[in-house]
Amino acid sequence: LQQPVFNVLIDAQGRAGWSGKGDALDAALAQNSEPGEALKVTTVNGTIKFLDERNGQSFQVNQAGLDLAIDRTGAADLRGTVAIADQFGRIDAHLASLSRLVEQGSPVDGLLEAPALEASFSGLLSLRGGISMAGTFAAGSDKASKLAEWMGLRELGRLDLQELRMSGPLLSQATKFTSRDFMMRLGGTELKGEV
Repeated sequence: LQQPVFNVLIDAQGRAGWSGKGDALDAALAQNSEPGEALKVTTVNGTIKFLDERNGQSFQVNQAGLDLAIDRTGAADLRGTVAIADQFGRIDAHLASLSRLVEQGSPVDGLLEAPALEASFSGLLSLRGGISMAGTFAAGSDKASKLAEWMGLRELGRLDLQELRMSGPLLSQATKFTSRDFMMRLGGTELKGEV
């Protein structure tokens, strides 16, 4: 698909634009594909917009060059590049079930590699009450000041911040998150505790 725009919407009643009742998406994929066959979509210079009307969470990625494969069980693999805040990042993710995202959640493993950041997450992803995650994460940057600039924190970006590493268990619900046994290293300083 050339320059597609995907509007990924969860409406005010919690209905996702990509699934129906229960396992409708998984059932449709199983019915309309041969054993072992996957639905495959490739995007060139695409845009992905996400909006959850229940809580206002939203984000957008641009210039997406992605390969998406959804197998007959509803499992999805996503690989490629996207522009986030004018920097390209490589994405590699596996989701066990698209239809389970809105209900109980789905196991997910994901990796993002960008010039200012490398991040990974492994655990459960749910959209039941907003974007929620429960699992382990790791994130880091060899140049923390470059990361701060990328995140729009220009004042911090002017400082000569060096290596930044964070890791630990992560529990998030909408805009709140908790990490116990969290570890952060900024240059020669290491912090451990709960966030």
